[in-house]
Amino acid sequence: MTIDDKSISTINNYSRYLARLALYFKQVPTEISLDKIEQYLYEQLQVNPEGSRQYFKFTIYSLRYACKVMGTNSLKVALPSVHQYRKLPVVLSKDEVIMLLNRPYKLKHRVLLALLYGCGLRLSEVRNLKIEDIDLDREVLCVRKSKGRKDRVIPMGKKLTDILKTYFLLQKPDKWLFNGYRGKNRSQFLIEVDQQYGKRSIQWAVKRAAYLAGIRKQMNVHTLRHTYATHLLENGVNILSIMQLLGHSDIKTTMVYLHVAKIEHVQQPSPLDSLPNVDVIQQRQFSFNF
Repeated sequence: MTIDDKSISTINNYSRYLARLALYFKQVPTEISLDKIEQYLYEQLQVNPEGSRQYFKFTIYSLRYACKVMGTNSLKVALPSVHQYRKLPVVLSKDEVIMLLNRPYKLKHRVLLALLYGCGLRLSEVRNLKIEDIDLDREVLCVRKSKGRKDRVIPMGKKLTDILKTYFLLQKPDKWLFNGYRGKNRSQFLIEVDQQYGKRSIQWAVKRAAYLAGIRKQMNVHTLRHTYATHLLENGVNILSIMQLLGHSDIKTTMVYLHVAKIEHVQQPSPLDSLPNVDVIQQRQFSFNF
């Protein structure tokens, strides 16, 4: 997998799901019969139909890769297909974004949220940003070795650039844009170390900000990436440019935002809007005359 240039997360996920199979059957995964594998997957889907989609997907993908390595092509071909179920992304309104950015107490968290929304970054991308990746003069940042091992340059704009200038002046980050902390207490102080901000810390900061802002939508780090793409589309940026900014390799992945963006020449009004003298909230008894 390393020779194939797979990411660390892919290697970890495939290893984890193959290990679960091996422990469950007490057998080498590629030697398990197809009937047993299908029964195993069926049981997982019955326990939690929604939550087991990822379990199903990674089990099949990891098994296929193991079969490729071991040369067991008959099992690889016979494995079930993985049907992609693409849900529409959750997107915040501009007012919700403003509330989200203003609520956190720490400057570090406010800047973190501004970067996630202002550049559409993934969680791994924002935590791997280094000081050298930020070009304040050109108002761009460089994302290095992202998903698919690709680099890309993202424009920050004047407002985000000014925010980062102030952040550098006040926080004085060293190496990483967002430094992590050692969990050990020495002399009643947390000691800063040379490492990135933790994944869970970033996730907590986003969810905490959403809670403080009173946002009831299902909120996570990726919600800000979805919101970035949707707002760009609503502002008139073409879909191919958004694809490049997000680092997508397939335009189909980016096209999903067409279904959630509010674009005047695409969106059609509800027929209810054309009905005169209808007030559902105030009127207790009414009738429609067509």
